[in-house]
Amino acid sequence: MLIQDLSISDHGSLRRLSATIVWETSKTETQFVYFDVPAKYASYLYESYDCFLAGAIVPAFFAGEKRIKIDGEICPVLRRGLVHNMHWLAHWYKPSTSIPEIESQTKTGYDLPNNRHAASFLSGGIDSLSTLRLNQLNFSEDHPQRIKDGIMVFGFDIAGREHEKNHEEQFEIALQALENIASESNINLIPVYTNIRHLNDDISFWMTKSHGAALAAVGLALSNRINSVYIGSSYDIANMQPWGSHPILDSNFSSQYLAVHHDGAELSRLEKTEIVANWNLGLNNIRVCVANEGVLNCGKCEKCVRTMFQLYALNKLQDTNVFPVKNVEAGMLKTISIGSKYAEICYQDLYPIFKKMGRNDLAEAVSGLVSRRKNYLVKRKVIDFAKIYLKK
Repeated sequence: MLIQDLSISDHGSLRRLSATIVWETSKTETQFVYFDVPAKYASYLYESYDCFLAGAIVPAFFAGEKRIKIDGEICPVLRRGLVHNMHWLAHWYKPSTSIPEIESQTKTGYDLPNNRHAASFLSGGIDSLSTLRLNQLNFSEDHPQRIKDGIMVFGFDIAGREHEKNHEEQFEIALQALENIASESNINLIPVYTNIRHLNDDISFWMTKSHGAALAAVGLALSNRINSVYIGSSYDIANMQPWGSHPILDSNFSSQYLAVHHDGAELSRLEKTEIVANWNLGLNNIRVCVANEGVLNCGKCEKCVRTMFQLYALNKLQDTNVFPVKNVEAGMLKTISIGSKYAEICYQDLYPIFKKMGRNDLAEAVSGLVSRRKNYLVKRKVIDFAKIYLKK
């Protein structure tokens, strides 16, 4: 892989940091990769190859690229961390596989503003809202780790698949809810538009291997403005497993000039939901939906249903208007399927609560949903084993 042609330019009403990525071993066509921000945030972009390397190295490794040659300087701290992370990913997913060699010059000096500060990714989901809420409860206004910027990305959960088009309306709906949070929380909301996920936009690859790297890449791109960035955790410590954003990985995406923090792993999803539910501003602006149907939350996709059931268990669903209903029914779980171990854990946490509430119908529906996933995984293992056996 070659990363070259670094530039900053105007792109309509946006300011663009871009580079060209040429695949060598893989058959993938050359890709033009960018990070865009509105013109009023133009000074936030940091002209460096670091963000492109951070965002490209995971797709390059899994595509079998033998090297990554950068036509410029790279932060040695970031480079060392990336090598560390590639060894972890190889250990988890591709044992005994060589990682790509990073060929570049080494950067020794940084000309960055002195008034940079902390930021966090702010999608409107439970993880990001709980990170913001706890940060502002724990750090005073003048503390250097007090979050002053929230970063919302177009091209990750909204418009993250290359074939998906015209999600601008959904992004604007999300931004409106986030603007409510930003203004009341006294933070600055920065929309970032990028296609870095298109290097490999497969949803399983994104979730299990690459989204932490892509988030860090956005933070590195904004380093003229920020000196640290928080990524809200998915799994809690008790249930931690290989995942694209992980406490082992995320901090190693840090550079000499940007610290990356994996935040909130001490809390379960239900505990985070309770933090948000007890914060009226957060409760009334939750945005978890991935259906992109022109509303903040469709109330039908798995993430919506999961969050609605958690809020119901906390006796808070009736207190918000961000979902189309204020009650849940057992039948809602028959129309969805669980896509990850993480979601399975979230539903399992609800079973004892519903039993205690006397809602045996909900408890059994949750149990049935989890059982369907486990049965599916068993069948898939049998099929995969059969395929391997029949090939011999």
